[in-house]
Formats: sequence, C-alpha cells, structure tokens
Amino acid sequence: MSVIVKIQKFCCYQDRSEYEVRRKLKTFPISLEEQNQIVEQLIFDKFIDDQRFAVSFVNGKMNTKGWGVLKIKNGLTQKGISSKIIQETLKEIEGAKFEQILLKEIEKWKRSYQLSSETKPKLIRFLLSKGFTYNEIMNNLK
Repeated sequence: MSVIVKIQKFCCYQDRSEYEVRRKLKTFPISLEEQNQIVEQLIFDKFIDDQRFAVSFVNGKMNTKGWGVLKIKNGLTQKGISSKIIQETLKEIEGAKFEQILLKEIEKWKRSYQLSSETKPKLIRFLLSKGFTYNEIMNNLK
C-alpha cells in the first residue's frame, strides 16, 4: 500500500489538520519534497481542510467535552491551526452557546457536590481548567 493511500485512510477516519498529517508523514521513509507533494495533493482532493477541521474540533469539544473558549483555542493552536482560522471559527459560535455549556457544567458539578464556601474554589478551578474565564464563571455562579 502506498504512502498516499495510507495517509488518505488516516484522513478519512476523522478530520485532520495539515499539521497532524505532516507529523504522520514524518514517520514514513520519504523525502521532505515527497511529503510536501502529498500534502498539496491531499489539500487539492479535500482530504485536508483546516477550516473544516477547526469547525469539527470546536463542535466536538464544545458539545461532548464541555470545553470553554480558552481551552478550545489552545487545543486548535496545538493542532497547528492558524489564529485567523481559529478566530473565524469561534466568531460563528454565539457567546450564548458557551454560556449554556458553562451552566450545564455548573449543574453537573452541583449534582455531586454541595456548593459552599469550601467547595466554591474547587468549582472555580474546575471551570477554569475547562477553559472558561474567571469573569464568565463569577457572572454565572450568582
């Protein structure tokens, strides 16, 4: 099986960023020039699309993991997505959607713990680790 077929299967399994594909290509014994040609071909054939990847990543992390804006931005940056694409993708999503997720995470946390002066800092740390800002958290904890 040729390298391009293996990489096409890699891309078909789930959306991949160009950075992820380049990292995967480095595991094959091919030259940098061949790697670049393969990436160009994959982009042309729509196997790689960073914009599509960003939308998929945001929706997945937002809906299944309950991540906030900051953690999503960080995750996209780690996947090699440009800041321009990150901003465009996050601009499409309303702030109300992230607020709904924040409220859902607070309610989920409250089912397991009683909110008191001792547990409130734990909840705040938990929500900060999920990628929500301190101001967002405090505005929704009232």
